[in-house]
Amino acid sequence: MKTIVAPVSLAVLLTALPLARLVGQRSAETAHSAEMGFYTPETIEWKERPAALPAGAKVAALEGDPTKEGPFVMRLQMPDGYHIPPHTHPKTERV
Repeated sequence: MKTIVAPVSLAVLLTALPLARLVGQRSAETAHSAEMGFYTPETIEWKERPAALPAGAKVAALEGDPTKEGPFVMRLQMPDGYHIPPHTHPKTERV
């Protein structure tokens, strides 16, 4: 009986783990699907820089609003040779 239980238990375990992971992954995708996206270069809307950035810089907010509380994702286009020194921010940013 032990030799039957071990292979059956192993088969159940090998089936249950990937299914549980898939269900958890789909739940996470569903929770954020309205805000997440795939952006090709031609779909990104670039805007003029805020005053804190050098002339010639552009910004694009992909998700969220950097001017409001809450998470956001943005991209920066900087002039050639521009260096961003080490610094901190008061809130979480994804750039």
